[in-house]
Amino acid sequence: MRKAFTLVEMLVVVAILAILMASLSMSFASAQKKARIAKATVEAGEITKAILAYGNMVDTGIPEMTEEEAGESSLPFLLGDGTDRGGNKIPIMYNGALSNGKMVDPWGHPYLVTVKAVTDQGDGDQVGKNLTTGVFLPNRYGRRATRQQTVEQ
Repeated sequence: MRKAFTLVEMLVVVAILAILMASLSMSFASAQKKARIAKATVEAGEITKAILAYGNMVDTGIPEMTEEEAGESSLPFLLGDGTDRGGNKIPIMYNGALSNGKMVDPWGHPYLVTVKAVTDQGDGDQVGKNLTTGVFLPNRYGRRATRQQTVEQ
């Protein structure tokens, strides 16, 4: 009458469990990477929308930037530092993660922002119009891709 497992049976069970754990950890890592990319895409959209909304609130317009790190020094108006046309304090328009005063992506790197205002020689009422913003995101190959949005009214 047999009452115990043999060493071979135990090794087979441990090997099967190790294979299952390895496959689960690889799928978890893949899901985590996709989640980070999705979060970065959403945050880039929020930064873009906040810049465009600010451009519609103020008369002075937005300073042009070329691939600057987004943060307290380059985009202070998104963090509640600024006034609208009526002199009222502008609320915080971006409430994402900050690290050392920089708006950082899920990997901990600062977002790079490009803002280019296209001026029109028309009636002068072009606040927030023809404004192009771009936020640079890492893509799945580790290179930076650009997400741009242009408002033409």
